[in-house]
Amino acid sequence: MNEYPFGNIIDVDEPLSYNCRVWGYVPGHSQLLIRLYKEDLLDASLYLGFETVIYFEGPMNWVGVDFQLGQPDECKILLKKIGINVPDIAIEEFLRLHRLFIINRPEGQIRIFAGNVHLVKEIPKMFRNGPKG
Repeated sequence: MNEYPFGNIIDVDEPLSYNCRVWGYVPGHSQLLIRLYKEDLLDASLYLGFETVIYFEGPMNWVGVDFQLGQPDECKILLKKIGINVPDIAIEEFLRLHRLFIINRPEGQIRIFAGNVHLVKEIPKMFRNGPKG
C-alpha cells in the first residue's frame, strides 16, 4: 500500500459534490472542524475533525473534499517555510505522526498540516458550546 496515496483519502461518495466550510477551531487543543454538506441535503452534514493542527492555508469555504496526502518532501518544505525546525534525526517520526492534507484547485491549494483527521456525523462536543481555548 502506498503510504502517501494520490487518490482521495476521505471516504465519502461523490467527494466533489460536497461544500466545505471551516466550522471552528479550538486553539488550546489545535483542533480544526470542517463542515461538509450538499446543497440539497443541508440537514445531513458531515464533519471533518483535524487533530494537532499546525498549519492551515485556504479559504473559509470551498467545494470538494478530495484531499490527498502531501509527499515527505512537500512536508519538509512547508515545515521550513513556517519556521518549524525538526532535526533530521526526528523527521521520519514527525512525518509518521503528522500529515499534510492537500486539495488542489486551479485557483490555489487548501493545505492542512495535522496529526490526524476523523469523519463524523455530529459536531464534536468541544465545538458545541464555543471555543474554550
